[in-house]
Amino acid sequence: MERLTGLAKRLLPDGMWHGQTAGNATPSIIDSTYSGTHEIHLTFDDGPNPHTTPYLLELFEQERVKATFFVIGNQVEKNEELVLEISRNGHSIGNHTYSHQFLPILSSRKMEKEILVTNKRIKEITGVDPVLFRPPFGIVDRKAHALLTEQGMKTVYWSAFSEDWKQIGERSVVDRLSKYAVPGGIMIMHELEPKQTIAAARTLIRKLKQENYNFSAIAH
Repeated sequence: MERLTGLAKRLLPDGMWHGQTAGNATPSIIDSTYSGTHEIHLTFDDGPNPHTTPYLLELFEQERVKATFFVIGNQVEKNEELVLEISRNGHSIGNHTYSHQFLPILSSRKMEKEILVTNKRIKEITGVDPVLFRPPFGIVDRKAHALLTEQGMKTVYWSAFSEDWKQIGERSVVDRLSKYAVPGGIMIMHELEPKQTIAAARTLIRKLKQENYNFSAIAH
Protein backbone atom coordinates (compact mmCIF):
# COMPACT_ATOMS: atom_id res chain seq x y z
CA MET A 1 0.00 0.00 0.00
CA GLU A 2 2.88 2.38 0.73
CA ARG A 3 3.96 2.23 -2.93
CA LEU A 4 0.49 3.16 -4.16
CA THR A 5 0.20 5.95 -1.61
CA GLY A 6 3.64 7.29 -2.45
CA LEU A 7 2.80 7.35 -6.16
CA ALA A 8 -0.54 9.03 -5.53
CA LYS A 9 1.12 11.73 -3.44
CA ARG A 10 3.40 12.59 -6.33
CA LEU A 11 0.71 12.59 -9.02
CA LEU A 12 -2.48 13.90 -7.44
CA PRO A 13 -3.34 17.54 -6.68
CA ASP A 14 -2.71 18.84 -3.17
CA GLY A 15 -4.91 17.48 -0.43
CA MET A 16 -4.97 16.14 3.10
CA TRP A 17 -3.03 12.94 3.72
CA HIS A 18 -2.83 13.38 7.50
CA GLY A 19 -5.03 15.03 10.08
CA GLN A 20 -4.33 16.13 13.64
CA THR A 21 -1.32 14.62 15.43
CA ALA A 22 -0.29 14.61 19.06
CA GLY A 23 2.55 16.98 19.83
CA ASN A 24 2.32 18.49 16.33
CA ALA A 25 4.11 15.47 14.91
CA THR A 26 3.78 14.74 11.22
CA PRO A 27 5.13 11.21 10.76
CA SER A 28 5.60 9.21 7.60
CA ILE A 29 2.70 6.90 6.73
CA ILE A 30 4.94 3.96 7.65
CA ASP A 31 6.52 5.50 10.77
CA SER A 32 5.18 3.68 13.82
CA THR A 33 7.82 4.87 16.31
CA TYR A 34 5.87 7.83 17.69
CA SER A 35 5.04 7.43 21.40
CA GLY A 36 2.31 8.87 23.59
CA THR A 37 -1.41 9.37 22.96
CA HIS A 38 -2.26 9.75 19.30
CA GLU A 39 -5.16 11.14 17.30
CA ILE A 40 -6.32 9.06 14.35
CA HIS A 41 -9.21 9.48 11.93
CA LEU A 42 -11.72 6.86 10.84
CA THR A 43 -13.52 7.81 7.63
CA PHE A 44 -16.48 6.03 6.06
CA ASP A 45 -17.33 6.32 2.36
CA ASP A 46 -20.47 5.60 0.31
CA GLY A 47 -23.19 6.19 2.89
CA PRO A 48 -25.42 6.97 4.51
CA ASN A 49 -26.63 3.40 4.60
CA PRO A 50 -29.61 2.42 6.81
CA HIS A 51 -28.05 -1.02 7.29
CA THR A 52 -24.74 0.42 8.54
CA THR A 53 -24.86 4.06 9.64
CA PRO A 54 -27.21 3.74 12.68
CA TYR A 55 -25.14 0.88 14.08
CA LEU A 56 -21.88 2.76 13.54
CA LEU A 57 -23.32 5.78 15.33
CA GLU A 58 -24.38 3.58 18.24
CA LEU A 59 -20.91 2.02 18.38
CA PHE A 60 -19.23 5.42 18.30
CA GLU A 61 -21.43 6.66 21.13
CA GLN A 62 -20.50 3.63 23.23
CA GLU A 63 -16.79 3.96 22.48
CA ARG A 64 -16.67 7.77 22.62
CA VAL A 65 -15.37 7.98 19.07
CA LYS A 66 -15.84 10.73 16.50
CA ALA A 67 -15.56 9.88 12.80
CA THR A 68 -15.93 11.43 9.36
CA PHE A 69 -18.58 10.33 6.87
CA PHE A 70 -18.09 10.99 3.15
CA VAL A 71 -21.61 10.75 1.83
CA ILE A 72 -23.01 10.25 -1.66
CA GLY A 73 -25.69 12.71 -2.77
CA ASN A 74 -28.22 10.19 -4.04
CA GLN A 75 -27.91 8.31 -0.74
CA VAL A 76 -28.33 11.56 1.17
CA GLU A 77 -31.67 12.17 -0.56
CA LYS A 78 -32.91 8.72 0.49
CA ASN A 79 -31.67 8.98 4.08
CA GLU A 80 -31.97 12.58 5.21
CA GLU A 81 -32.60 11.66 8.85
CA LEU A 82 -29.38 9.67 8.99
CA VAL A 83 -27.43 12.64 7.66
CA LEU A 84 -28.97 14.82 10.34
CA GLU A 85 -28.19 12.23 13.01
CA ILE A 86 -24.55 12.07 11.92
CA SER A 87 -24.30 15.84 12.26
CA ARG A 88 -26.15 16.00 15.58
CA ASN A 89 -23.79 13.41 17.05
CA GLY A 90 -20.78 15.61 16.35
CA HIS A 91 -19.27 13.73 13.43
CA SER A 92 -17.90 15.43 10.32
CA ILE A 93 -19.69 15.12 6.99
CA GLY A 94 -17.85 15.34 3.69
CA ASN A 95 -18.86 15.21 0.03
CA HIS A 96 -18.23 12.00 -1.95
CA THR A 97 -20.03 13.27 -5.11
CA TYR A 98 -23.64 12.70 -6.08
CA SER A 99 -23.40 9.34 -7.83
CA HIS A 100 -19.82 8.15 -7.37
CA GLN A 101 -18.63 8.91 -10.88
CA PHE A 102 -14.97 8.82 -11.95
CA LEU A 103 -14.32 12.55 -12.13
CA PRO A 104 -11.58 12.71 -14.80
CA ILE A 105 -13.89 11.36 -17.51
CA LEU A 106 -16.73 13.80 -16.81
CA SER A 107 -17.40 17.05 -18.61
CA SER A 108 -16.97 20.22 -16.55
CA ARG A 109 -20.74 20.59 -16.30
CA LYS A 110 -21.31 17.02 -15.05
CA MET A 111 -18.39 17.27 -12.64
CA GLU A 112 -19.76 20.48 -11.17
CA LYS A 113 -23.18 18.90 -10.73
CA GLU A 114 -21.70 15.88 -8.93
CA ILE A 115 -20.01 18.13 -6.39
CA LEU A 116 -22.28 21.16 -6.08
CA VAL A 117 -25.63 19.36 -5.90
CA THR A 118 -24.27 17.18 -3.10
CA ASN A 119 -22.99 20.24 -1.24
CA LYS A 120 -26.42 21.83 -1.57
CA ARG A 121 -28.27 18.80 -0.19
CA ILE A 122 -25.89 18.45 2.77
CA LYS A 123 -26.27 22.17 3.58
CA GLU A 124 -30.08 21.99 3.34
CA ILE A 125 -30.19 19.14 5.86
CA THR A 126 -27.46 20.10 8.34
CA GLY A 127 -27.23 23.87 7.90
CA VAL A 128 -23.48 23.52 7.34
CA ASP A 129 -21.55 23.97 4.11
CA PRO A 130 -19.34 20.90 3.61
CA VAL A 131 -15.65 21.68 3.22
CA LEU A 132 -14.28 18.12 3.03
CA PHE A 133 -14.21 16.16 -0.20
CA ARG A 134 -13.24 12.56 -0.91
CA PRO A 135 -12.97 11.77 -4.64
CA PRO A 136 -14.45 8.49 -5.90
CA PHE A 137 -11.70 5.92 -6.47
CA GLY A 138 -9.29 8.32 -4.77
CA ILE A 139 -8.67 10.30 -7.96
CA VAL A 140 -9.23 14.02 -8.45
CA ASP A 141 -7.99 15.83 -11.55
CA ARG A 142 -6.87 19.45 -11.98
CA LYS A 143 -10.28 20.52 -13.22
CA ALA A 144 -12.05 19.21 -10.12
CA HIS A 145 -9.27 20.52 -7.89
CA ALA A 146 -9.82 24.02 -9.27
CA LEU A 147 -13.55 23.83 -8.51
CA LEU A 148 -12.91 22.55 -4.99
CA THR A 149 -10.46 25.38 -4.35
CA GLU A 150 -13.00 27.88 -5.63
CA GLN A 151 -15.59 26.44 -3.22
CA GLY A 152 -13.18 26.59 -0.27
CA MET A 153 -13.07 22.80 0.00
CA LYS A 154 -10.17 20.47 0.70
CA THR A 155 -9.59 17.01 -0.72
CA VAL A 156 -9.09 14.29 1.88
CA TYR A 157 -6.98 11.33 0.75
CA TRP A 158 -5.73 8.52 3.01
CA SER A 159 -2.87 6.97 4.94
CA ALA A 160 -4.49 3.53 5.23
CA PHE A 161 -7.22 1.67 3.37
CA SER A 162 -8.42 -1.88 2.88
CA GLU A 163 -10.46 -3.50 0.14
CA ASP A 164 -13.48 -3.62 2.40
CA TRP A 165 -15.86 -2.69 -0.41
CA LYS A 166 -15.91 -6.46 -0.98
CA GLN A 167 -16.20 -9.35 1.44
CA ILE A 168 -12.65 -9.94 2.66
CA GLY A 169 -13.58 -10.66 6.28
CA GLU A 170 -13.38 -8.69 9.50
CA ARG A 171 -9.88 -9.91 10.34
CA SER A 172 -8.44 -8.88 6.99
CA VAL A 173 -9.96 -5.40 7.26
CA VAL A 174 -8.59 -4.88 10.77
CA ASP A 175 -5.15 -6.27 9.93
CA ARG A 176 -4.77 -4.15 6.80
CA LEU A 177 -5.78 -0.93 8.54
CA SER A 178 -4.01 -1.41 11.87
CA LYS A 179 -0.75 -2.24 10.09
CA TYR A 180 -0.60 1.38 8.88
CA ALA A 181 -1.89 3.11 12.01
CA VAL A 182 0.11 6.29 12.67
CA PRO A 183 -0.58 9.52 14.57
CA GLY A 184 -2.78 11.71 12.41
CA GLY A 185 -3.54 8.80 10.09
CA ILE A 186 -6.63 8.86 7.88
CA MET A 187 -8.20 5.41 7.52
CA ILE A 188 -10.74 4.64 4.79
CA MET A 189 -13.61 2.24 5.38
CA HIS A 190 -16.78 1.75 3.32
CA GLU A 191 -20.46 1.27 4.15
CA LEU A 192 -21.02 -1.36 1.47
CA GLU A 193 -20.73 -4.60 3.48
CA PRO A 194 -22.71 -3.81 6.63
CA LYS A 195 -21.90 -6.79 8.87
CA GLN A 196 -18.23 -6.72 7.95
CA THR A 197 -17.94 -2.94 8.34
CA ILE A 198 -19.59 -2.82 11.75
CA ALA A 199 -17.63 -5.77 13.14
CA ALA A 200 -14.34 -4.50 11.74
CA ALA A 201 -14.91 -0.98 13.06
CA ARG A 202 -15.62 -2.32 16.55
CA THR A 203 -12.53 -4.55 16.59
CA LEU A 204 -10.28 -1.88 15.08
CA ILE A 205 -11.35 0.76 17.58
CA ARG A 206 -10.71 -1.50 20.56
CA LYS A 207 -7.39 -2.70 19.15
CA LEU A 208 -6.08 0.81 18.50
CA LYS A 209 -7.31 2.10 21.84
CA GLN A 210 -4.98 -0.46 23.43
CA GLU A 211 -2.19 1.20 21.46
CA ASN A 212 -3.08 4.62 22.95
CA TYR A 213 -4.99 6.01 19.98
CA ASN A 214 -7.91 8.42 20.27
CA PHE A 215 -10.40 8.83 17.44
CA SER A 216 -11.43 12.27 16.20
CA ALA A 217 -13.37 13.65 13.27
CA ILE A 218 -11.47 15.61 10.65
CA ALA A 219 -12.06 19.30 11.29
CA HIS A 220 -14.71 20.76 9.00
